[in-house]
Amino acid sequence: MRNKGRKAPPPSVKTLGPAAEQRVLDGEPWLQVWSYQLAISFPTLSRKSKIPLARLLQIERATDMPAQEEPEAIAAALGTTAEAIIAVQD
Repeated sequence: MRNKGRKAPPPSVKTLGPAAEQRVLDGEPWLQVWSYQLAISFPTLSRKSKIPLARLLQIERATDMPAQEEPEAIAAALGTTAEAIIAVQD
């Protein structure tokens, strides 16, 4: 059946709520907060972002800063934007 000219709404960009943002500001790892908030396990996030699980754990523990392309891959896997992720960290 044809769509009769109706367009699907654009996908919504996921954001953190105020309580989750506060958890990041209080020092909880940002990647952990995002994954808990959106109920995405680290293995699933690894598969969707194509970033190895060990690397995600390094980023989550802040033992290493994410490379330039990694926030984009993580954001796409979470259904948000790199800007939204970075804004919560600032």
